Amino acid sequence: MLRVLGIAPYEGLRELMETVAELREDIRLTAYAGNFHEGLAIAQSIDPSEYDVVVSRGGTTDLLREKLSAPVFSVELSYFDILNAIKLAQGYGGRFAIAGFPRTVTAAAMLCDILQYNDIPILVNNGEEDMESTLATLRQLDISMVVGDFMITDYARAHGLHAILITSDSKDVANAFDEAVRYFSYFQDMRRDVDYYHEALVLVRRRIVVLDRGGRVLFSDAPASARNACTTAAKRLLPAVIRSGRQNVLRRYGGHSFSVSADVSRRDREECYVFDITELDQGAPARISGIRLKNSDEISGDFVRMFYGGAAQADIVRRLENCRRARAVIIAGEPGTGKDSLAEYIYATGEYAQSVLCTVDCESLTADMFRNLLDSGDSPLYDRGYVFFFRRAELLDPAQRRQLIQLYREGALPVRNQMIFSVQESRHGTEREAACVEELFSEIPSVMLRVQPLRRRIHEIPSLVTLYLNEEGIKGLRRAAGIEPEGMSYLQSFLWPGNIRQLCRVLDVLLQVTNTAYIRADAVQMALRDEAWQPRTEDAPDPGMDLDRPLNQIIADVVRAKLSQEGMTQARAADELGICRTTLWKYLKTETKKSR
Repeated sequence: MLRVLGIAPYEGLRELMETVAELREDIRLTAYAGNFHEGLAIAQSIDPSEYDVVVSRGGTTDLLREKLSAPVFSVELSYFDILNAIKLAQGYGGRFAIAGFPRTVTAAAMLCDILQYNDIPILVNNGEEDMESTLATLRQLDISMVVGDFMITDYARAHGLHAILITSDSKDVANAFDEAVRYFSYFQDMRRDVDYYHEALVLVRRRIVVLDRGGRVLFSDAPASARNACTTAAKRLLPAVIRSGRQNVLRRYGGHSFSVSADVSRRDREECYVFDITELDQGAPARISGIRLKNSDEISGDFVRMFYGGAAQADIVRRLENCRRARAVIIAGEPGTGKDSLAEYIYATGEYAQSVLCTVDCESLTADMFRNLLDSGDSPLYDRGYVFFFRRAELLDPAQRRQLIQLYREGALPVRNQMIFSVQESRHGTEREAACVEELFSEIPSVMLRVQPLRRRIHEIPSLVTLYLNEEGIKGLRRAAGIEPEGMSYLQSFLWPGNIRQLCRVLDVLLQVTNTAYIRADAVQMALRDEAWQPRTEDAPDPGMDLDRPLNQIIADVVRAKLSQEGMTQARAADELGICRTTLWKYLKTETKKSR
Protein backbone atom coordinates (compact mmCIF):
# COMPACT_ATOMS: atom_id res chain seq x y z
CA MET A 1 0.00 0.00 0.00
CA LEU A 2 1.38 3.39 -1.03
CA ARG A 3 1.76 5.84 1.85
CA VAL A 4 0.83 9.35 0.67
CA LEU A 5 1.47 12.60 2.52
CA GLY A 6 -1.10 15.15 1.37
CA ILE A 7 -0.18 18.83 1.78
CA ALA A 8 -3.28 20.77 0.75
CA PRO A 9 -3.09 24.56 0.37
CA TYR A 10 -6.63 24.84 1.85
CA GLU A 11 -8.81 22.81 4.19
CA GLY A 12 -11.40 21.88 1.57
CA LEU A 13 -8.78 20.16 -0.60
CA ARG A 14 -7.49 18.26 2.43
CA GLU A 15 -11.01 16.94 3.08
CA LEU A 16 -11.43 16.11 -0.60
CA MET A 17 -8.14 14.18 -0.58
CA GLU A 18 -9.40 12.18 2.38
CA THR A 19 -12.77 11.54 0.71
CA VAL A 20 -11.15 10.27 -2.50
CA ALA A 21 -8.62 8.23 -0.54
CA GLU A 22 -11.36 6.49 1.42
CA LEU A 23 -12.67 5.00 -1.82
CA ARG A 24 -9.30 3.46 -2.71
CA GLU A 25 -7.56 0.40 -1.37
CA ASP A 26 -4.13 1.09 -2.88
CA ILE A 27 -3.15 4.17 -0.82
CA ARG A 28 -3.04 5.27 2.81
CA LEU A 29 -3.31 9.02 3.11
CA THR A 30 -2.19 11.38 5.86
CA ALA A 31 -3.33 14.86 4.88
CA TYR A 32 -2.69 18.30 6.33
CA ALA A 33 -3.83 21.79 5.34
CA GLY A 34 -1.00 24.29 4.89
CA ASN A 35 -0.22 26.72 2.10
CA PHE A 36 3.25 27.40 0.66
CA HIS A 37 5.79 27.93 3.53
CA GLU A 38 3.29 26.64 6.10
CA GLY A 39 2.85 23.48 4.04
CA LEU A 40 6.62 23.09 3.70
CA ALA A 41 7.05 23.45 7.48
CA ILE A 42 4.46 20.71 8.05
CA ALA A 43 6.16 18.38 5.57
CA GLN A 44 9.61 19.03 7.08
CA SER A 45 8.31 18.32 10.59
CA ILE A 46 7.32 14.78 9.60
CA ASP A 47 9.78 11.92 9.53
CA PRO A 48 10.43 11.10 5.83
CA SER A 49 10.28 7.39 6.68
CA GLU A 50 6.55 7.77 7.38
CA TYR A 51 5.55 8.35 3.75
CA ASP A 52 6.57 7.38 0.23
CA VAL A 53 5.29 10.30 -1.85
CA VAL A 54 3.83 13.78 -1.38
CA VAL A 55 0.74 15.11 -3.17
CA SER A 56 0.05 18.87 -3.22
CA ARG A 57 -1.21 21.63 -5.55
CA GLY A 58 -0.08 24.81 -7.32
CA GLY A 59 2.81 26.87 -5.99
CA THR A 60 3.03 24.69 -2.88
CA THR A 61 3.92 21.74 -5.15
CA ASP A 62 6.79 23.70 -6.72
CA LEU A 63 8.16 24.69 -3.30
CA LEU A 64 7.95 21.12 -1.94
CA ARG A 65 9.73 19.75 -5.03
CA GLU A 66 12.52 22.23 -4.41
CA LYS A 67 12.96 21.48 -0.70
CA LEU A 68 12.06 17.79 -0.18
CA SER A 69 13.90 14.67 -1.27
CA ALA A 70 10.68 12.65 -1.66
CA PRO A 71 8.80 12.62 -4.99
CA VAL A 72 6.07 15.27 -5.14
CA PHE A 73 3.00 14.90 -7.35
CA SER A 74 0.63 17.72 -8.27
CA VAL A 75 -3.18 17.99 -8.26
CA GLU A 76 -3.46 19.78 -11.59
CA LEU A 77 -6.21 22.30 -12.30
CA SER A 78 -8.43 21.54 -15.28
CA TYR A 79 -9.91 24.11 -17.65
CA PHE A 80 -13.31 23.19 -16.21
CA ASP A 81 -12.12 24.18 -12.71
CA ILE A 82 -11.08 27.60 -13.99
CA LEU A 83 -14.27 28.07 -16.03
CA ASN A 84 -16.47 27.15 -13.08
CA ALA A 85 -14.76 29.79 -10.92
CA ILE A 86 -15.15 32.42 -13.67
CA LYS A 87 -18.86 31.61 -14.05
CA LEU A 88 -19.33 31.84 -10.32
CA ALA A 89 -17.60 35.23 -10.22
CA GLN A 90 -19.82 36.51 -13.05
CA GLY A 91 -22.78 36.06 -10.73
CA TYR A 92 -21.23 38.46 -8.20
CA GLY A 93 -22.28 41.58 -10.05
CA GLY A 94 -19.05 43.55 -9.67
CA ARG A 95 -15.69 43.72 -11.46
CA PHE A 96 -13.26 40.89 -10.84
CA ALA A 97 -9.78 39.85 -11.92
CA ILE A 98 -7.87 36.57 -12.18
CA ALA A 99 -4.55 36.31 -10.32
CA GLY A 100 -2.26 33.47 -9.34
CA PHE A 101 0.89 31.48 -10.03
CA PRO A 102 2.12 31.40 -13.65
CA ARG A 103 0.72 27.94 -14.50
CA THR A 104 -2.77 28.93 -13.27
CA VAL A 105 -2.70 32.31 -14.97
CA THR A 106 -1.44 30.84 -18.25
CA ALA A 107 -4.33 28.35 -18.40
CA ALA A 108 -6.83 31.07 -17.43
CA ALA A 109 -5.50 33.42 -20.12
CA MET A 110 -5.87 30.75 -22.80
CA LEU A 111 -9.42 30.01 -21.66
CA CYS A 112 -10.41 33.69 -21.60
CA ASP A 113 -8.91 34.14 -25.07
CA ILE A 114 -10.94 31.23 -26.46
CA LEU A 115 -14.17 32.47 -24.83
CA GLN A 116 -13.45 36.12 -25.70
CA TYR A 117 -13.55 37.29 -22.07
CA ASN A 118 -11.35 40.25 -22.98
CA ASP A 119 -12.55 42.47 -20.11
CA ILE A 120 -11.15 40.28 -17.31
CA PRO A 121 -7.76 41.55 -16.00
CA ILE A 122 -5.21 38.74 -15.50
CA LEU A 123 -2.30 39.22 -13.07
CA VAL A 124 0.72 36.97 -12.45
CA ASN A 125 1.62 36.45 -8.78
CA ASN A 126 4.91 34.59 -8.17
CA GLY A 127 4.65 34.27 -4.39
CA GLU A 128 4.35 36.10 -1.10
CA GLU A 129 6.72 38.85 -2.22
CA ASP A 130 4.27 39.89 -4.96
CA MET A 131 1.16 40.04 -2.76
CA GLU A 132 1.22 43.74 -1.89
CA SER A 133 1.89 44.88 -5.45
CA THR A 134 -0.84 42.57 -6.82
CA LEU A 135 -3.32 43.94 -4.27
CA ALA A 136 -2.32 47.52 -5.10
CA THR A 137 -2.94 46.84 -8.80
CA LEU A 138 -6.39 45.40 -8.03
CA ARG A 139 -7.31 48.50 -6.05
CA GLN A 140 -6.06 50.80 -8.80
CA LEU A 141 -8.38 48.95 -11.21
CA ASP A 142 -11.28 49.40 -8.72
CA ILE A 143 -11.72 45.63 -8.48
CA SER A 144 -13.50 44.23 -5.40
CA MET A 145 -13.15 40.50 -6.14
CA VAL A 146 -10.26 38.30 -7.23
CA VAL A 147 -10.37 34.77 -8.68
CA GLY A 148 -7.26 32.64 -8.28
CA ASP A 149 -5.00 30.39 -6.22
CA PHE A 150 -5.39 29.96 -2.47
CA MET A 151 -2.47 32.27 -1.63
CA ILE A 152 -3.82 35.31 -3.46
CA THR A 153 -7.47 34.70 -2.50
CA ASP A 154 -6.58 34.23 1.18
CA TYR A 155 -4.46 37.41 1.15
CA ALA A 156 -7.24 39.33 -0.64
CA ARG A 157 -9.85 38.27 1.94
CA ALA A 158 -7.57 39.33 4.78
CA HIS A 159 -7.29 42.80 3.21
CA GLY A 160 -10.98 43.46 2.64
CA LEU A 161 -11.59 42.06 -0.87
CA HIS A 162 -13.94 39.27 -1.80
CA ALA A 163 -12.32 36.25 -3.43
CA ILE A 164 -13.25 33.06 -5.25
CA LEU A 165 -10.80 30.20 -5.07
CA ILE A 166 -10.29 28.05 -8.16
CA THR A 167 -11.07 24.70 -6.58
CA SER A 168 -10.08 21.20 -7.61
CA ASP A 169 -12.61 18.39 -7.89
CA SER A 170 -12.39 14.69 -7.07
CA LYS A 171 -11.22 13.77 -10.59
CA ASP A 172 -8.21 16.08 -10.27
CA VAL A 173 -7.25 14.46 -6.97
CA ALA A 174 -7.84 10.95 -8.30
CA ASN A 175 -5.57 11.67 -11.29
CA ALA A 176 -2.76 12.78 -8.96
CA PHE A 177 -3.17 9.62 -6.86
CA ASP A 178 -3.20 7.45 -10.00
CA GLU A 179 0.05 9.00 -11.19
CA ALA A 180 1.71 8.40 -7.81
CA VAL A 181 0.50 4.79 -7.64
CA ARG A 182 1.69 4.02 -11.16
CA TYR A 183 5.11 5.46 -10.40
CA PHE A 184 5.49 3.69 -7.05
CA SER A 185 3.52 0.49 -7.56
CA TYR A 186 6.43 -1.68 -6.46
CA PHE A 187 6.22 -0.22 -2.89
CA GLN A 188 2.78 -1.72 -2.18
CA ASP A 189 4.01 -4.68 -0.12
CA MET A 190 6.76 -2.87 1.81
CA ARG A 191 7.02 -1.70 5.43
CA ARG A 192 4.06 -3.69 6.75
CA ASP A 193 5.60 -3.85 10.20
CA VAL A 194 5.87 -0.04 10.33
CA ASP A 195 2.18 0.26 9.46
CA TYR A 196 1.28 -1.98 12.40
CA TYR A 197 3.48 0.17 14.64
CA HIS A 198 1.68 3.35 13.61
CA GLU A 199 -1.71 1.70 14.13
CA ALA A 200 -0.66 0.78 17.67
CA LEU A 201 0.46 4.36 18.44
CA VAL A 202 -2.93 5.72 17.45
CA LEU A 203 -4.52 3.64 20.24
CA VAL A 204 -2.17 4.95 22.94
CA ARG A 205 -3.57 8.00 24.73
CA ARG A 206 -0.40 9.16 26.54
CA ARG A 207 2.07 11.24 24.48
CA ILE A 208 5.46 12.84 25.15
CA VAL A 209 6.47 16.10 23.47
CA VAL A 210 9.83 17.82 24.10
CA LEU A 211 10.39 21.45 23.03
CA ASP A 212 13.34 23.79 23.17
CA ARG A 213 13.00 27.35 24.46
CA GLY A 214 12.03 28.62 21.02
CA GLY A 215 9.20 26.08 20.64
CA ARG A 216 11.04 23.76 18.23
CA VAL A 217 9.99 20.12 18.55
CA LEU A 218 12.96 18.05 19.72
CA PHE A 219 11.00 14.84 20.19
CA SER A 220 7.43 13.60 19.86
CA ASP A 221 6.01 10.09 20.05
CA ALA A 222 2.50 11.23 19.10
CA PRO A 223 1.07 9.48 16.01
CA ALA A 224 0.13 11.54 12.98
CA SER A 225 -3.55 11.70 13.93
CA ALA A 226 -2.80 13.48 17.22
CA ARG A 227 0.55 15.20 16.51
CA ASN A 228 -0.76 18.66 15.64
CA ALA A 229 -3.10 18.80 18.65
CA CYS A 230 -0.41 17.57 21.07
CA THR A 231 2.21 19.96 19.70
CA THR A 232 -0.25 22.87 19.95
CA ALA A 233 -1.06 21.95 23.55
CA ALA A 234 2.65 21.92 24.44
CA LYS A 235 3.45 25.19 22.66
CA ARG A 236 0.52 27.00 24.26
CA LEU A 237 1.75 26.04 27.73
CA LEU A 238 5.45 26.67 27.00
CA PRO A 239 5.56 30.37 28.12
CA ALA A 240 4.06 29.45 31.52
CA VAL A 241 6.61 26.62 32.00
CA ILE A 242 9.51 28.92 31.08
CA ARG A 243 8.20 31.55 33.48
CA SER A 244 7.08 29.41 36.45
CA GLY A 245 8.44 25.88 36.03
CA ARG A 246 6.28 22.79 36.59
CA GLN A 247 2.69 22.99 35.36
CA ASN A 248 -0.35 20.70 35.63
CA VAL A 249 -3.35 21.90 33.65
CA LEU A 250 -6.48 20.84 31.79
CA ARG A 251 -6.71 22.19 28.25
CA ARG A 252 -8.71 21.82 25.01
CA TYR A 253 -7.05 22.26 21.61
CA GLY A 254 -8.18 21.44 18.08
CA GLY A 255 -11.28 19.57 19.26
CA HIS A 256 -9.20 17.37 21.64
CA SER A 257 -9.17 17.54 25.45
CA PHE A 258 -5.91 16.99 27.36
CA SER A 259 -4.43 16.71 30.81
CA VAL A 260 -0.94 18.22 30.50
CA SER A 261 1.96 17.84 32.96
CA ALA A 262 5.06 19.85 32.09
CA ASP A 263 8.50 20.26 33.62
CA VAL A 264 11.95 21.60 32.82
CA SER A 265 14.83 19.33 31.87
CA ARG A 266 18.36 19.87 30.56
CA ARG A 267 19.85 18.87 27.23
CA ASP A 268 23.61 19.41 27.37
CA ARG A 269 23.87 23.01 28.60
CA GLU A 270 20.47 24.09 27.36
CA GLU A 271 17.10 23.79 28.99
CA CYS A 272 14.39 21.78 27.31
CA TYR A 273 10.76 21.35 28.28
CA VAL A 274 9.06 17.96 28.62
CA PHE A 275 5.28 17.68 28.26
CA ASP A 276 3.45 14.54 29.37
CA ILE A 277 0.11 14.78 27.54
CA THR A 278 -2.84 12.49 28.19
CA GLU A 279 -5.77 12.72 25.79
CA LEU A 280 -8.99 12.39 27.74
CA ASP A 281 -12.24 10.75 26.68
CA GLN A 282 -14.49 12.93 24.51
CA GLY A 283 -16.55 15.32 26.59
CA ALA A 284 -14.78 14.58 29.91
CA PRO A 285 -13.27 18.05 30.45
CA ALA A 286 -15.40 19.86 27.92
CA ARG A 287 -17.90 20.85 30.62
CA ILE A 288 -16.84 22.48 33.88
CA SER A 289 -19.76 23.82 35.92
CA GLY A 290 -21.93 23.80 32.81
CA ILE A 291 -19.33 25.51 30.61
CA ARG A 292 -17.97 24.53 27.18
CA LEU A 293 -14.35 25.47 26.52
CA LYS A 294 -12.76 26.55 23.24
CA ASN A 295 -9.49 28.14 22.13
CA SER A 296 -9.23 30.78 19.42
CA ASP A 297 -7.50 28.39 17.01
CA GLU A 298 -10.62 26.19 17.02
CA ILE A 299 -12.77 29.02 15.69
CA SER A 300 -13.29 29.90 12.04
CA GLY A 301 -14.43 33.41 11.15
CA ASP A 302 -15.61 32.38 7.67
CA PHE A 303 -19.32 32.73 8.51
CA VAL A 304 -18.93 36.28 9.82
CA ARG A 305 -16.62 37.41 7.03
CA MET A 306 -18.98 35.97 4.41
CA PHE A 307 -22.28 37.33 5.72
CA TYR A 308 -21.19 40.46 7.60
CA GLY A 309 -17.90 41.45 5.98
CA GLY A 310 -19.16 43.29 2.88
CA ALA A 311 -19.47 46.99 2.22
CA ALA A 312 -23.25 46.81 2.81
CA GLN A 313 -22.55 45.81 6.42
CA ALA A 314 -20.08 48.62 7.14
CA ASP A 315 -21.87 49.50 10.40
CA ILE A 316 -21.49 45.91 11.69
CA VAL A 317 -17.82 45.91 10.69
CA ARG A 318 -17.21 49.13 12.64
CA ARG A 319 -19.03 47.83 15.68
CA LEU A 320 -17.10 44.57 15.57
CA GLU A 321 -13.90 46.59 15.83
CA ASN A 322 -15.24 48.22 19.00
CA CYS A 323 -16.41 44.87 20.37
CA ARG A 324 -12.93 43.37 20.15
CA ARG A 325 -11.65 45.86 22.72
CA ALA A 326 -14.74 46.07 24.94
CA ARG A 327 -14.88 44.33 28.27
CA ALA A 328 -18.62 43.59 27.81
CA VAL A 329 -20.64 43.07 24.62
CA ILE A 330 -24.38 42.48 24.05
CA ILE A 331 -25.43 40.84 20.76
CA ALA A 332 -29.16 41.03 20.01
CA GLY A 333 -30.96 39.61 17.00
CA GLU A 334 -33.53 37.17 15.68
CA PRO A 335 -32.97 33.39 15.46
CA GLY A 336 -30.60 32.39 12.68
CA THR A 337 -28.74 35.69 12.38
CA GLY A 338 -25.46 34.14 13.50
CA LYS A 339 -25.14 35.55 17.03
CA ASP A 340 -23.07 32.55 18.21
CA SER A 341 -20.67 32.95 15.29
CA LEU A 342 -20.39 36.70 15.91
CA ALA A 343 -19.58 36.08 19.58
CA GLU A 344 -16.86 33.57 18.71
CA TYR A 345 -15.48 35.93 16.04
CA ILE A 346 -15.29 38.82 18.54
CA TYR A 347 -13.35 36.57 20.90
CA ALA A 348 -11.02 34.99 18.33
CA THR A 349 -10.06 38.28 16.62
CA GLY A 350 -9.99 40.57 19.64
CA GLU A 351 -7.66 41.57 22.44
CA TYR A 352 -8.76 38.55 24.51
CA ALA A 353 -7.90 35.89 21.89
CA GLN A 354 -5.15 34.39 24.07
CA SER A 355 -7.76 33.59 26.72
CA VAL A 356 -10.07 30.56 26.72
CA LEU A 357 -13.66 30.99 25.52
CA CYS A 358 -16.18 29.62 28.05
CA THR A 359 -19.67 29.31 26.59
CA VAL A 360 -22.49 29.20 29.13
CA ASP A 361 -25.56 27.92 27.28
CA CYS A 362 -28.47 29.42 29.23
CA GLU A 363 -30.87 27.31 27.17
CA SER A 364 -29.64 24.13 28.89
CA LEU A 365 -28.37 25.68 32.13
CA THR A 366 -30.05 24.18 35.19
CA ALA A 367 -30.44 25.92 38.52
CA ASP A 368 -27.78 23.64 40.04
CA MET A 369 -25.34 24.35 37.21
CA PHE A 370 -25.85 28.10 37.62
CA ARG A 371 -25.36 27.83 41.37
CA ASN A 372 -22.12 25.85 40.83
CA LEU A 373 -20.94 28.47 38.36
CA LEU A 374 -21.32 31.20 40.99
CA ASP A 375 -20.38 29.28 44.16
CA SER A 376 -17.98 26.46 43.24
CA GLY A 377 -14.32 26.86 44.10
CA ASP A 378 -13.48 25.20 40.77
CA SER A 379 -15.53 27.69 38.75
CA PRO A 380 -13.45 29.54 36.11
CA LEU A 381 -15.72 32.57 36.56
CA TYR A 382 -13.28 34.01 39.10
CA ASP A 383 -10.08 33.00 37.30
CA ARG A 384 -8.13 35.21 34.93
CA GLY A 385 -7.64 34.43 31.26
CA TYR A 386 -11.22 33.69 30.18
CA VAL A 387 -13.88 35.14 27.89
CA PHE A 388 -17.40 34.25 29.08
CA PHE A 389 -20.15 33.96 26.48
CA PHE A 390 -23.62 33.79 28.03
CA ARG A 391 -25.62 32.36 25.14
CA ARG A 392 -29.34 33.31 25.11
CA ALA A 393 -29.12 35.41 28.27
CA GLU A 394 -32.85 36.18 28.04
CA LEU A 395 -33.49 32.65 29.37
CA LEU A 396 -31.85 33.46 32.71
CA ASP A 397 -34.53 34.22 35.25
CA PRO A 398 -34.46 37.81 36.65
CA ALA A 399 -32.90 36.69 39.94
CA GLN A 400 -30.04 34.89 38.18
CA ARG A 401 -29.44 37.90 35.95
CA ARG A 402 -29.31 40.24 38.96
CA GLN A 403 -26.81 37.93 40.71
CA LEU A 404 -24.53 38.04 37.70
CA ILE A 405 -24.82 41.81 37.37
CA GLN A 406 -24.11 42.24 41.09
CA LEU A 407 -20.89 40.22 40.80
CA TYR A 408 -19.78 42.43 37.94
CA ARG A 409 -20.63 45.69 39.70
CA GLU A 410 -18.91 44.60 42.94
CA GLY A 411 -15.69 43.86 41.03
CA ALA A 412 -15.73 40.15 41.94
CA LEU A 413 -14.91 39.15 38.36
CA PRO A 414 -11.32 39.54 37.05
CA VAL A 415 -10.81 42.81 35.19
CA ARG A 416 -8.92 41.12 32.34
CA ASN A 417 -11.86 38.85 31.46
CA GLN A 418 -14.36 39.73 28.74
CA MET A 419 -18.12 39.03 28.93
CA ILE A 420 -20.35 38.54 25.90
CA PHE A 421 -24.14 38.18 26.14
CA SER A 422 -26.44 37.12 23.31
CA VAL A 423 -30.16 37.83 23.42
CA GLN A 424 -32.46 36.08 20.96
CA GLU A 425 -35.28 38.39 19.90
CA SER A 426 -38.50 37.19 18.30
CA ARG A 427 -39.71 38.99 15.22
CA HIS A 428 -41.97 41.42 17.09
CA GLY A 429 -40.18 41.28 20.45
CA THR A 430 -41.38 40.27 23.90
CA GLU A 431 -41.29 41.98 27.28
CA ARG A 432 -38.83 39.35 28.57
CA GLU A 433 -36.37 40.00 25.76
CA ALA A 434 -36.67 43.78 26.08
CA ALA A 435 -36.22 43.62 29.87
CA CYS A 436 -33.07 41.50 29.50
CA VAL A 437 -31.45 43.84 26.99
CA GLU A 438 -32.42 46.96 28.95
CA GLU A 439 -31.13 45.60 32.28
CA LEU A 440 -27.83 44.31 30.89
CA PHE A 441 -27.17 47.49 28.90
CA SER A 442 -28.07 49.85 31.75
CA GLU A 443 -26.20 47.95 34.50
CA ILE A 444 -23.07 46.77 32.68
CA PRO A 445 -21.04 49.21 30.51
CA SER A 446 -21.36 47.39 27.17
CA VAL A 447 -21.03 47.71 23.42
CA MET A 448 -24.40 46.89 21.82
CA LEU A 449 -24.38 44.93 18.54
CA ARG A 450 -27.83 44.65 16.91
CA VAL A 451 -27.99 42.23 14.00
CA GLN A 452 -30.34 42.98 11.11
CA PRO A 453 -32.70 40.17 9.96
CA LEU A 454 -32.25 38.91 6.41
CA ARG A 455 -35.59 40.36 5.26
CA ARG A 456 -34.02 43.81 5.77
CA ARG A 457 -31.06 42.77 3.57
CA ILE A 458 -32.95 41.44 0.54
CA HIS A 459 -30.78 43.47 -1.85
CA GLU A 460 -27.65 41.65 -0.58
CA ILE A 461 -28.95 38.14 -1.32
CA PRO A 462 -27.31 37.78 -4.80
CA SER A 463 -23.87 38.61 -3.34
CA LEU A 464 -24.41 36.42 -0.26
CA VAL A 465 -25.46 33.48 -2.44
CA THR A 466 -22.41 33.89 -4.69
CA LEU A 467 -20.03 33.95 -1.71
CA TYR A 468 -21.71 30.93 -0.12
CA LEU A 469 -21.56 28.89 -3.34
CA ASN A 470 -17.88 29.78 -3.61
CA GLU A 471 -17.21 28.55 -0.05
CA GLU A 472 -19.00 25.27 -0.80
CA GLY A 473 -16.88 24.90 -3.93
CA ILE A 474 -13.72 25.40 -1.86
CA LYS A 475 -14.76 22.44 0.30
CA GLY A 476 -14.41 20.40 -2.89
CA LEU A 477 -17.58 18.30 -2.79
CA ARG A 478 -20.35 20.49 -4.25
CA ARG A 479 -20.13 23.16 -6.90
CA ALA A 480 -22.56 25.38 -8.79
CA ALA A 481 -21.82 28.40 -10.98
CA GLY A 482 -24.91 30.30 -9.87
CA ILE A 483 -28.71 30.43 -9.75
CA GLU A 484 -31.05 31.20 -12.63
CA PRO A 485 -32.35 34.82 -12.52
CA GLU A 486 -35.94 33.78 -11.82
CA GLY A 487 -34.69 31.56 -8.98
CA MET A 488 -32.78 34.51 -7.51
CA SER A 489 -35.99 36.55 -7.61
CA TYR A 490 -37.71 33.79 -5.63
CA LEU A 491 -34.98 34.01 -3.00
CA GLN A 492 -35.42 37.77 -2.79
CA SER A 493 -39.19 37.39 -2.50
CA PHE A 494 -39.05 35.07 0.53
CA LEU A 495 -39.47 36.48 4.06
CA TRP A 496 -36.72 34.33 5.67
CA PRO A 497 -38.08 33.88 9.20
CA GLY A 498 -34.98 31.74 9.96
CA ASN A 499 -32.67 34.43 8.53
CA ILE A 500 -29.14 33.58 7.34
CA ARG A 501 -29.10 30.08 8.84
CA GLN A 502 -32.26 29.32 6.89
CA LEU A 503 -30.70 30.70 3.70
CA CYS A 504 -27.69 28.41 4.22
CA ARG A 505 -29.99 25.43 4.77
CA VAL A 506 -31.93 26.18 1.56
CA LEU A 507 -28.71 26.54 -0.44
CA ASP A 508 -27.41 23.25 1.03
CA VAL A 509 -30.60 21.51 -0.13
CA LEU A 510 -30.33 23.06 -3.60
CA LEU A 511 -26.70 21.95 -3.96
CA GLN A 512 -27.71 18.40 -2.98
CA VAL A 513 -30.43 18.14 -5.62
CA THR A 514 -28.62 20.03 -8.40
CA ASN A 515 -26.54 18.20 -11.01
CA THR A 516 -26.29 21.09 -13.50
CA ALA A 517 -23.94 24.08 -13.60
CA TYR A 518 -26.72 26.49 -12.63
CA ILE A 519 -29.36 25.90 -9.94
CA ARG A 520 -32.74 25.92 -11.65
CA ALA A 521 -35.59 28.26 -10.70
CA ASP A 522 -38.08 25.41 -10.23
CA ALA A 523 -35.73 23.77 -7.71
CA VAL A 524 -35.56 27.06 -5.77
CA GLN A 525 -39.35 27.35 -5.82
CA MET A 526 -39.78 23.79 -4.51
CA ALA A 527 -37.21 24.29 -1.72
CA LEU A 528 -38.92 27.50 -0.57
CA ARG A 529 -42.32 25.78 -0.58
CA ASP A 530 -40.86 23.20 1.82
CA GLU A 531 -39.57 26.01 4.04
CA ALA A 532 -43.01 27.69 4.16
CA TRP A 533 -44.94 24.67 5.49
CA GLN A 534 -45.53 26.16 8.97
CA PRO A 535 -49.13 27.24 9.79
CA ARG A 536 -49.71 30.92 9.07
CA THR A 537 -50.49 33.07 12.10
CA GLU A 538 -51.15 36.31 10.25
CA ASP A 539 -52.36 37.35 6.84
CA ALA A 540 -51.61 41.06 7.17
CA PRO A 541 -48.28 42.61 6.27
CA ASP A 542 -45.65 42.87 9.01
CA PRO A 543 -47.05 45.39 11.54
CA GLY A 544 -43.49 46.50 12.15
CA MET A 545 -43.09 47.43 8.47
CA ASP A 546 -41.35 50.75 7.87
CA LEU A 547 -43.92 53.01 6.21
CA ASP A 548 -41.55 55.96 5.83
CA ARG A 549 -40.47 54.78 2.39
CA PRO A 550 -41.55 55.16 -1.25
CA LEU A 551 -44.86 53.44 -2.05
CA ASN A 552 -43.30 51.02 -4.58
CA GLN A 553 -41.01 49.61 -1.87
CA ILE A 554 -43.92 49.07 0.54
CA ILE A 555 -45.95 47.37 -2.22
CA ALA A 556 -43.00 45.10 -3.05
CA ASP A 557 -42.73 44.04 0.63
CA VAL A 558 -46.46 43.22 0.73
CA VAL A 559 -46.16 41.19 -2.48
CA ARG A 560 -43.16 39.28 -1.11
CA ALA A 561 -45.04 38.52 2.11
CA LYS A 562 -48.05 37.16 0.28
CA LEU A 563 -45.90 35.14 -2.12
CA SER A 564 -44.10 33.55 0.84
CA GLN A 565 -47.42 32.74 2.54
CA GLU A 566 -48.67 31.02 -0.61
CA GLY A 567 -45.69 28.70 -0.84
CA MET A 568 -43.97 30.77 -3.59
CA THR A 569 -46.88 30.03 -5.99
CA GLN A 570 -47.27 33.19 -8.06
CA ALA A 571 -50.73 32.43 -9.42
CA ARG A 572 -52.20 31.88 -5.96
CA ALA A 573 -50.49 34.97 -4.51
CA ALA A 574 -51.69 37.15 -7.39
CA ASP A 575 -55.25 35.86 -6.96
CA GLU A 576 -55.17 36.63 -3.21
CA LEU A 577 -53.92 40.18 -3.91
CA GLY A 578 -56.47 40.75 -6.64
CA ILE A 579 -53.89 41.42 -9.35
CA CYS A 580 -52.72 39.49 -12.39
CA ARG A 581 -49.57 37.41 -12.34
CA THR A 582 -47.84 39.81 -14.75
CA THR A 583 -48.45 42.74 -12.41
CA LEU A 584 -47.11 40.75 -9.45
CA TRP A 585 -43.97 39.86 -11.38
CA LYS A 586 -43.54 43.51 -12.43
CA TYR A 587 -43.60 44.73 -8.81
CA LEU A 588 -40.97 42.17 -7.78
CA LYS A 589 -38.74 42.69 -10.79
CA THR A 590 -38.85 46.51 -10.60
CA GLU A 591 -38.02 46.62 -6.88
CA THR A 592 -35.24 44.04 -7.24
CA LYS A 593 -33.56 46.13 -9.94
CA LYS A 594 -33.75 49.29 -7.82
CA SER A 595 -32.25 47.58 -4.79
CA ARG A 596 -29.16 46.41 -6.61
